[in-house]
Amino acid sequence: MKLAPERGESCLQIAVSDFLLFNWAISWHIRELFDEYENYEFSADQWGDILNTAENILRFDSFDDLFDYLTGPDAQHRMGGNDFLPWLNCRGAEFWKNKEKYRTQLKDMRAWTELVLPGNGSLKIYGF
Repeated sequence: MKLAPERGESCLQIAVSDFLLFNWAISWHIRELFDEYENYEFSADQWGDILNTAENILRFDSFDDLFDYLTGPDAQHRMGGNDFLPWLNCRGAEFWKNKEKYRTQLKDMRAWTELVLPGNGSLKIYGF
């Protein structure tokens, strides 16, 4: 996945296999599943909300609590169904096992965002 501010010369590339945390956070924000083949654009405020959602996903002390958060009634209402269930069944164990990697990735993403994204700017995500 390629991420770039609307203006500027910086870009960040992340393998789609390592984009899982942001995939889930973006899906939560846009209320539908993130599509790695699509292009997206988020204002700085929206991107901040997405990063906060990613942090929220990482806050759970047990996989069961994360599972309940992403598949429970609130999530089903938000997403219009149980869209996260296949993701959790397929990649949930891998995510949980590598939770610290994703925590570091989020910390790095926040630092990069602070460097390249002005408060009135926007961030583009380019799909395949």
